Amino acid sequence: MQRYAHCQRCEADVVGVYRHPRIRTLAWVYAGFGVIGVAAFPFFAWDYVISLPGYMVYFLGFAQVLAILREKPTCPDCGAITEPLRPVKAR
Repeated sequence: MQRYAHCQRCEADVVGVYRHPRIRTLAWVYAGFGVIGVAAFPFFAWDYVISLPGYMVYFLGFAQVLAILREKPTCPDCGAITEPLRPVKAR
């Protein structure tokens, strides 16, 4: 996904880039497993020996996934964190 942004250091509009774009894609997949897990919880609830520790491990790793997903895009030229472009208002 391309995200247009403004770099204050370069003073130009740029396409923001993320440090790890493939890991961001995997992070969205990892977050999607939580939705499936919540929906399937009644089916796994009878087996707390396996499913409860599995959910605990899943949620322990979720903090790192959120850190990757909340990462702001950077400028491809200088590496500074960019500001998102504001939409132009019609007159």
